[in-house]
Amino acid sequence: MKQEAVVVERGRLPEGWRWSTLGKECEINPRKRNIIEADDNRDTSFVPMEVVDGGRGIISEIRIVPFSKVKKGYTYFEENDVLFAKITPCMQNKKSAIAVGLISGYGFGTTEFHVLRCKERVIPKWVYYFIRNQRFIDEAESNFTGAVGQQRVPSPFLEKYPIIVPPFVEQQKIVDKLDKQMAQIEIMKKEAEGNIEAVKDLFYSYQKNLFESNIFQKCPKIKLVNLTTKIGSGITPNGGHSVYQKDGVPLIRSMNVHLNNFKKEGLAHISAEIDESMKNTRVIKGDVLLNITGASIGRVCVVPDEICPANVNQHVSIVRTNNMLNPYYLSYYLSNPNFQKFIMDSESGATRQALTKSKIEQFEIPAPSIEIQNQIVAQLNARKQLSEELLNKMNNQLNSINQLPNSILNEVFGQYQIQLS
Repeated sequence: MKQEAVVVERGRLPEGWRWSTLGKECEINPRKRNIIEADDNRDTSFVPMEVVDGGRGIISEIRIVPFSKVKKGYTYFEENDVLFAKITPCMQNKKSAIAVGLISGYGFGTTEFHVLRCKERVIPKWVYYFIRNQRFIDEAESNFTGAVGQQRVPSPFLEKYPIIVPPFVEQQKIVDKLDKQMAQIEIMKKEAEGNIEAVKDLFYSYQKNLFESNIFQKCPKIKLVNLTTKIGSGITPNGGHSVYQKDGVPLIRSMNVHLNNFKKEGLAHISAEIDESMKNTRVIKGDVLLNITGASIGRVCVVPDEICPANVNQHVSIVRTNNMLNPYYLSYYLSNPNFQKFIMDSESGATRQALTKSKIEQFEIPAPSIEIQNQIVAQLNARKQLSEELLNKMNNQLNSINQLPNSILNEVFGQYQIQLS
């Protein structure tokens, strides 16, 4: 049920401030002005949804296309117009930005933008920050219309939505302060992201150096076919996604297999009957999973015990080791930076993105004694655990930094409560 936003003041507005609506302060989706007849080949600014960075609230890249490609069937906007994604999930991801740097002062974009053109009493940055406030996003979501998966914010919601309007000079002061705060947050964010990558690189460097040490230079290299009892990929069940279930036998796909890490997000399930028809590719405890096609080629991990019994589709190969090879040792070896480079280099060009069974069988694996393999696994497990603990702390710090814009915008726009009636 759609709800209408109304103002419930917690306190009095400062002198000179007033309540208005977005529809009174902005033209919502203004009509295209009469453009001088442009040559069809003339360079024109174009903004598809994917170039709007929701996290930073900017257009990361303005595409240049011939005027003929966009003059019909796209959303028209002008310099300093505020663009607001109206469709899920782009709206919740805050894909909004101010259009600046447009060729000849105008451009075109996806039809999934609402365009807000500010009138004389508000500046674009004020409206831009206002619509990025989490309360506004939440209330816009509650007013979605349309079918699930294709829901959109209707323009009447924007037209009627209350907005605080300070005097013009005060708006500029607040916006200038917000700009400085957001720039500082961006610096903090980049520093935190850099620290996270440094910790990841530290583990990979340790792993790389370990497998370059003398012990591995001297020990025999044995073809993987002689160290395994099974190498083989699965199939996609007849019917594809339509036969996936919420529960049942797990069906492992390439999205679940990462470097020494199994991700349960997106894990599909199939019925026991379909699993029976795919019994030759069942996954058991201790199996090594290797992505053999696509952009994730080479990603490898050991299947978690709690996932088994399971099955795999055609993009993932099962590598089942014999008693001469520790599966975790194999996973660490295949995931080390040198071997990953070998996979990428060998699969470049026309044969890119296809690790066949015969290629996997010919992988040469340094095979020290099983006791030494176990020691290597223990060393890498300990280092990996330390790395993951650090990464968890750093990711928590990054999450806190990412919440700062919401907190700051709520301080500015949340002093007066807007409720849904």
